[in-house]
Formats: sequence, C-alpha cells, structure tokens
Amino acid sequence: MRIRKTHLLSGLLSACLLVSATPLISAAETYPKSIGDVNKDGSVTVSDAVAILQYVGNSDKFALDGEALSRADVYMRGDGVTARDALSVMMYDAGLLASLPESWMEEPPTEAATEELTEPTTEPPAELEEVETYIRLKGTSIDVDGKYAQANGSAVTISHSGS
Repeated sequence: MRIRKTHLLSGLLSACLLVSATPLISAAETYPKSIGDVNKDGSVTVSDAVAILQYVGNSDKFALDGEALSRADVYMRGDGVTARDALSVMMYDAGLLASLPESWMEEPPTEAATEELTEPTTEPPAELEEVETYIRLKGTSIDVDGKYAQANGSAVTISHSGS
C-alpha cells in the first residue's frame, strides 16, 4: 500500500510539472521556428529572402499577408520590412547568424524624426567644374595638358577622376 501511495504521488507531481511546463516549451519552440519563414514552408531559406525582396521591390504585385510580414521583420524588429531583413535571412541560412530575429528596435521612430529625413533641401545643387585634360603620347614622350594630371618621366598621375 505504501508503494502505491508513492507511485501515485510521483505520478501526480510529474503530471503537474508537465502541465505547467508545456506552455513555456511550446512558446519557446514556435517563435524561433516561424520567424524568418516568410513563405511558410517550415524552413528559413533563401526563398524567404527572395519573397522579402520581391515585396520590398513591388508590394502591389508580391503582397505578403499580416503573418508573413510579421515573420519577415527579422532585422530591427518593429521597424517594418526592408531589404536588410532579406540579408539577415540569407545570413541565417548561410549559418552566419545563430538565431532570428537578428535585432530589435529600441524605440519606434517619431514623426519629427521622419519629417526631418524627408524634408527636401532648399540649397541649389553645386556647380560642376568643366575641366578637360589631354594626355598625348608622342613616340617615347608623354605630353599632358590639363589641370588634374601630371607627367613625370614615363608615368602619368591623374589626381581627379571626374564625374
């Protein structure tokens, strides 16, 4: 009789531990497995990165549903889906990242910060300088005519690449 009570008590304690740990285990397993899996095929691969890039390039043609958008936001999680998210997915697929998401956003951008970035500049564009440089080869000599090149023996040094 005493052995039966011990077995019953250990069985009840085991059941309590199992029931209390189940939500923690399942929550820990589902979040990392689904994040980054944009196409929902069960694995994080380059095809998920391609889906992100297609969405970033043309969201009307390559739309993602809400769950896929949430899974796609793996870099600076919370700032939306960008091409950097696709790079993080590719790095994870290549084994360069141990887990996803790669990083989280500390604070969402404020309206004032985004207005500062999108405001057009009022300054006129810089004037382009018209410079022509001629390099002539005459037999064994070099003749340089212009502002940004110099001849020194058999070597020519060009100090400005132009535009």
